[in-house]
Amino acid sequence: MLESTPSGTPFNQTFLRSFSNHHLSALSPSLSCQIKSDIAHGELQRYCEDIVVTQKNGINDMREMLCKKYSDCGFVPATGDKRKDQDF
Repeated sequence: MLESTPSGTPFNQTFLRSFSNHHLSALSPSLSCQIKSDIAHGELQRYCEDIVVTQKNGINDMREMLCKKYSDCGFVPATGDKRKDQDF
């Protein structure tokens, strides 16, 4: 997808949308890890929590860039839907 996207604004928008989706794909298994992993394995719990926080922050950062730079506000990863709130 990115290889065939023209340089400049089209590439930037496609990249931000694509990587928002990529970050979203890491959330589900990491949330499962937080719920299902052995509570006594604190290191794994913290690792999974860090993944969730990092991916959510990345998604929100990319959504903010899409909105501020390209007026593409309300993008929701995986669906491409628009919504009014800016928080994922």
